[in-house]
Amino acid sequence: MFQVLSWLIALPCLFKGALALIQADRFYRWRSEQYAADSVPVTVLIMPLYVVSLATASWWATLTGSHPWGWIVTGFSTLIALLGILNLSRWHAHSRHVGKLIATQPKERTKVDLFLLGLGILFAALAIFVY
Repeated sequence: MFQVLSWLIALPCLFKGALALIQADRFYRWRSEQYAADSVPVTVLIMPLYVVSLATASWWATLTGSHPWGWIVTGFSTLIALLGILNLSRWHAHSRHVGKLIATQPKERTKVDLFLLGLGILFAALAIFVY
């Protein structure tokens, strides 16, 4: 179960990081439109729902048949789910902050994208070598 969950974390990180680095202008133009919206766009709701589902599944896997390294997936997915819920609950402040970051800080965007690629590689390695 943790192998599948690791892949379900790794693949979106790898995809988003690579896409944002390869098609930065197009990707961040689309993201700017999302963050400029007054209400939370439906496409923004997908990721928090996804990570809350991952956290729920990882807790179920932890409680029903623990793996020695399962806490990595459970802890990470729980943290990301809580951050997603927090960002949704304060959408106006969060969207202004991220919108400004996207518009004025291309180096910071690149750092975030590289971090996501690294995170994706880490969870892919966990899926391949640990679980």
